[in-house]
Parts: sequence; C-alpha cells; structure tokens
Amino acid sequence: MKNTNRSKLLTTIKYFKPKLYKKMIFTGRLYEFLIRKIEINPDKMTFNIKDYAEAAYLCNIGFLALDEFLYLENFNKSNSFELIKEHVSRSVDYLENNKFEEVAKIVKLHHELPNGMGYFKIQNQDKLIAYLNIADEYIDLTIDYYKNTPLQIGSTASKIVLNKYKNSTLIQKDELTEIEEDLNLFYGRYILNV
Repeated sequence: MKNTNRSKLLTTIKYFKPKLYKKMIFTGRLYEFLIRKIEINPDKMTFNIKDYAEAAYLCNIGFLALDEFLYLENFNKSNSFELIKEHVSRSVDYLENNKFEEVAKIVKLHHELPNGMGYFKIQNQDKLIAYLNIADEYIDLTIDYYKNTPLQIGSTASKIVLNKYKNSTLIQKDELTEIEEDLNLFYGRYILNV
C-alpha cells in the first residue's frame, strides 16, 4: 500500500516540481542499484527492507517546504547550508503525518540528526542506512537542483562521498571499490544519458 502512496505522491511532484522529482527518483533508483548485489542479513536490519527503499525515494520530500528559497537569484548552497539541513526535519514531519512512520525514522537516521548534522554512528551499525546516505549525497552532487550550484562529474562526486567511509568498519575497502564502480556506472548510464 505504501508503494502506491509513494507513486501517487511522486507523480504529483513530477508535474509541479520536476527538478525535485528528478532528485527524488534518482536517489531512490541509485539506492536500489547500489544494494542490488549486497547480501542483506535480516538480523542486522533495523527496519523492513521495503521501508529502506521508501526512504530512499522520499528522503528529500522536505525540500517542498524550502523550494522557494532554493531558486533565489542570490542562492548559494555553501552559505545556505542551515536552510538545506532543514529539509530533513520537514521530510520527517511530512512522513510521520502521512502514515510513513518507519520511513520517517530511516530518513531521520540517514543524516543522523533531524537537523542534518551527521556523525555516522547509526550508519556504522546499519549498512542500508549508509548506502542510503551514499546515494542521497551522490545525487545531490550530480543532479541539477539548487540554483547557482556547480555540479560534480561522477568520478569526483564518488570520491567526495566515499571518502567519509574510507575508515568505516561497516563497509570494507573492497566493497567501497565496488560501490565506486557502481556509482560511475550509474552516472554514465543514467545521469549522463538523459
């Protein structure tokens, strides 16, 4: 049932906020692409596998509340970091109020704190949340969404995102290499080829 609700919601966003739709769809698709090969141990999962996928698609819905600020002529992503972080708490509020309670918990965790300041404690316990963070941050760097923000090429974006995980005990070095290859494959196949 949730998937139907997500589909209706995304279809509405597609027509009214096409750039946000693209950001949300690409984050969800990249997440699903990244986890397709990993072994998922149900004992190490904090949530239902379907809820992780829902969270990947819906983690940026809070940008609807901030959209008007992101397109101002003088918008600068670096200087507006506090505003951008607000999307997490807005996403959580929306999801909790629309019967996506478990999804809201994942969305909150993929940035660690509702204000968007991460410290990776939970991500070092739940690999699926770490993968969600990787997908979300990678898409953020490679998809045009914010005004006046330069995009990164795929290989640069993957190095920026994966650098945070180089000392991770949850994601091993060989797995990081595979993730980087998958990010570059996804970039060439889906982001550049539009």
